[in-house]
Amino acid sequence: MRDRGATASARTVAGDYEVFFNRDVSECDFVATLGNPGAGNPDPGFIVVAARVGQPNGVFVATSNTAGASTDRSFHLQSGVLIRAEGTAG
Repeated sequence: MRDRGATASARTVAGDYEVFFNRDVSECDFVATLGNPGAGNPDPGFIVVAARVGQPNGVFVATSNTAGASTDRSFHLQSGVLIRAEGTAG
């Protein structure tokens, strides 16, 4: 864990992680990518990120291999302010 604002992270089961921040991130957007702690590209796979229900300062991350099996993977996670633009007709 090397990000500003992140206070804790934990693996709950294979491929599933919780990341907690020092602020409410329930109105933020999230971007996650598979990572490689060393040099080079990570192995192919999938990653999903979502807000933690009932935990406004938490994020859920799930990683899997290309067959869809939950697999422990390194990842990069970024959160930011979600800006919603509403169009107007006229």
